[in-house]
Amino acid sequence: GLQAVNKLNELRQTGVISSKDVPVLIISAYQREELPENAPGIDAFLHKPVTASLLYDTMVEATGGQPWVRHAVEQISVPLFRGSSILLVEDNELNQEVARRWLDKTGAMVTVAGNGKEAVEKVKESTFAKEIAKDIEIAKDIEIAKDIEIAEDVEKAEDTEMVKDTEMVKKSGFDIVLMDIQMPVMDGFEATRLIRTDFPDIPVIALSAAVMEEDRKKAKEAGMNGHLAKPIDDRELYLTLSKWLRPTGVDDNNHVNDNNHVDDNNHVDDNNHVDGDNHDVKSFFPASILPEALEGFDLKKGLRSTDGDPVFYNKLLCRFKEQIERDFVNMPQIIRNSDAPEQSASRHNVQAMIHTLKGLAGTLGAVNLATVAADIDLACKKGEKIAEGLIFRLDSALKNTERELGKLTENSTLNPEQGMKYQIAISPEQAGEIVETLLYKLHNYELVDDDLLSMVAHFIDSRSGQGASSELIELVESFEYARAESVLEFLVQKTGENL
Repeated sequence: GLQAVNKLNELRQTGVISSKDVPVLIISAYQREELPENAPGIDAFLHKPVTASLLYDTMVEATGGQPWVRHAVEQISVPLFRGSSILLVEDNELNQEVARRWLDKTGAMVTVAGNGKEAVEKVKESTFAKEIAKDIEIAKDIEIAKDIEIAEDVEKAEDTEMVKDTEMVKKSGFDIVLMDIQMPVMDGFEATRLIRTDFPDIPVIALSAAVMEEDRKKAKEAGMNGHLAKPIDDRELYLTLSKWLRPTGVDDNNHVNDNNHVDDNNHVDDNNHVDGDNHDVKSFFPASILPEALEGFDLKKGLRSTDGDPVFYNKLLCRFKEQIERDFVNMPQIIRNSDAPEQSASRHNVQAMIHTLKGLAGTLGAVNLATVAADIDLACKKGEKIAEGLIFRLDSALKNTERELGKLTENSTLNPEQGMKYQIAISPEQAGEIVETLLYKLHNYELVDDDLLSMVAHFIDSRSGQGASSELIELVESFEYARAESVLEFLVQKTGENL
């Protein structure tokens, strides 16, 4: 790429190209600081893996604008899909948690399946029979209803002779399916084909870190209606959902792409503070929860993928370290063993594992690991022997990632019975706001975020002694919100703080 930029500059200087200078944007898995000292001038730098919003912002920067400009002028509220039912099909728990973070904001009912086979079973279980009246006019003539298309009660239809000619049709209880492509047991392609046999009309959207044209073609052939790239971009997700579902409104206190306001010190900007009716707790968590930098990571990218919430991001990073130690640490040797001709099944497992690693690393901002995983994934798809150099790079990236994530273990997230492992000083003003937020959610029977509950629990325990918040935590986790509200009011009064 740098050679091409040098050549273009040379052609302009010699007059071979007479057009005006065009902004140059370099795409790489490496850091901008790692470019050679004699590298030609570039206008912007884009890290792999690339998301739609990151590409847009880098293009804005390359043309002389400022990143995030569009968010200030193009801020839109999160759409609500209350009453809609979404099936999320994803085999990795970390990816499930990230996706649920975005989906729960919409108010839709979300069900999770861990593989394609489980997804097919859940779709069939959700099926309900509906009576379709072929002759709607019969119903109108006898004034049973003004506009009836479906007789839900067959016995009633027969008793009143409202409909004499009906047929049973199957309709899924889910309004949309978000389907990962590469999964164990049964992949997304096969699951979609089986779902399409009985449910031809349900929208199925592919989720995949693979963005090759071949994958899109296979998704379309399987009957999928669209494609969302991983890491999931919240804006693209909500636009896709709005295309297939009917929004019931918008959440004016929750804006799409607010998560992108992350400064160079990994702070979430002032648009995410708790103010008035905006019940958000992100700004109470200091930047010390995350280090200023981790080698091989783009922490800003990871924060964008995790709702701009440093606590949530930190929790996922710690769990990613555990998963590396459990599932991926021996990947280099597994790859070497899989290259034997008789190991075709093992080779398939390697491709599935490396695809999962690529997606996780990309979502969590482990850019170096994501890049080498993507290179190996591509080699697997082409049926090529994986070069020893690639295996060495993977081994180095895994060790480096594990070492860097080891710096976060002391800051891991809460144990509900012990409160927060990290200690955060909370001022009375901040305590008043987070308590008010929790009371609001309990009173209105809104889903309580774990981070909010843990913050309040930490505050109470720090004032009244370790374990003082245990009853509150138990009630909230049991969804006994009315009792939890009363207990919280009592506990706050007991602290002696004038909130």
